[in-house]
Amino acid sequence: MRLILMGAPGSGKGTFAKFLSKEFSIPHLSTGQIVRQEIQTQSELGKLAELYAKRGHLVEDSLMLQIVEGRLKQEPTQGGFIFDGFPRTLSQATGLQQILRQQNQALNLVISLVVDEKIRDGRAMASHEIQFGGIDYQHAKVQYEQFSGPVQRFYRQLGLLVEANVSGSLEQNLETIRDKVTKFASQPVLQGAAFERKVYSV
Repeated sequence: MRLILMGAPGSGKGTFAKFLSKEFSIPHLSTGQIVRQEIQTQSELGKLAELYAKRGHLVEDSLMLQIVEGRLKQEPTQGGFIFDGFPRTLSQATGLQQILRQQNQALNLVISLVVDEKIRDGRAMASHEIQFGGIDYQHAKVQYEQFSGPVQRFYRQLGLLVEANVSGSLEQNLETIRDKVTKFASQPVLQGAAFERKVYSV
């Protein structure tokens, strides 16, 4: 099972990804954490990512894709994975599809987390998560609003996107997401020529 959780800052992506990772025994791939690890180990890619972090900028798409591709080769992902907060842009989304295809893998489901803005703000403040991906919360919200639309349209055209309203309690929200995963994640994924037509018609 290969999943993506996408949603605005404060929507609970990381929390839900951790629960699903444990429940389905698949790796939780948080790109924020992956980038921090690359920086800490001072890998070649990490040194480049650090330049963006020091300026308060998000890592640019081609570099992020290289980092993700490297991690997918390291992690035991043939049985599945959960991405939390990635891809962020349309370029990252199309790049990820190509990386997965080269590795004979394909996404099963992309869940877009829908949460009222006031609830998102409250969650972020309550957890003291004032930074998301190296940028402040308000800036992160603006970034998400700017880039999320094309990414959602891309995955909707691929037949992979479903929405999950997660404005309730933690237990209610987890049950909502479980229902989506159970219902949709086992469906056949696009491969071969059908995949190519979908990707390049966006």
